[in-house]
Amino acid sequence: NTLRGYGVDTQHVAWSDEDRLGLYFLEEGEAPRGTSVIYDRRDSAMSRMTPADLPAPLFAPGQADQLHLSGITLALSDGAAATAHAALTRAKDAGWRISFDVNYRAKLWSPQAARAGCAPFVAAADILLLPRRDAELIYDLPAELPAEDAVRFMRAIAPQADIVMTLGSTGVIGLARGAETPIFQPALPAAGPGRIGGGDAFAAGFFAGYREDAATRLATGLRWGAAAAAVKFTIPGDIPVFTRDEVLALVASDSDLQGGVRR
Repeated sequence: NTLRGYGVDTQHVAWSDEDRLGLYFLEEGEAPRGTSVIYDRRDSAMSRMTPADLPAPLFAPGQADQLHLSGITLALSDGAAATAHAALTRAKDAGWRISFDVNYRAKLWSPQAARAGCAPFVAAADILLLPRRDAELIYDLPAELPAEDAVRFMRAIAPQADIVMTLGSTGVIGLARGAETPIFQPALPAAGPGRIGGGDAFAAGFFAGYREDAATRLATGLRWGAAAAAVKFTIPGDIPVFTRDEVLALVASDSDLQGGVRR
């Protein structure tokens, strides 16, 4: 209902009368004490889903054209992983674009298990997203490699995909399938309380930009993603409550926008 209240189409959500929502508890910290997140996911509806829960009408012609999956789903349970595999098969059969975010969580599985579990999705992805730290942990990316070589390292693992590697506060780098020259997008300056959810906001902005202009889709996606993440950083909580126009205003600016009060 929260998502629907913000205009998200929830018509294909599979509801359960027997299971519960997973929870997480956030304890915000400041240096030298870091922020801590405690997850309560056991027996959640997400962890107990099965391939039978996939809504068949969603895969009908004209309903969608892209499936986005995350490594978190694969790690939640065997049933969740099986459901993701089934969704991948149906989406590929329907001719959809496949995007995959490794999104490693050490509290869910080991780097070795993550590499094995993610392998079919990495191999199937048309777009592969991951933070550099995940590449170092899971794929043994050498820490000393410069960003340009780091993204080429991942392209060797997924040569069929456009690679998008986030670099923390530095920015993000992308390498299109078949291209030789990476594209670097610096992070846009942002201050505020909303660091949680920045990665998801980046992904949303990236995909919106990627779909906007086929000729420059990777560069456009990186710019829009950086802008969406910067706007999210100004908003507390996990939900990026902002508009497309706010993101595009930052995209159109040379660097950043001043805060102030708009009346």
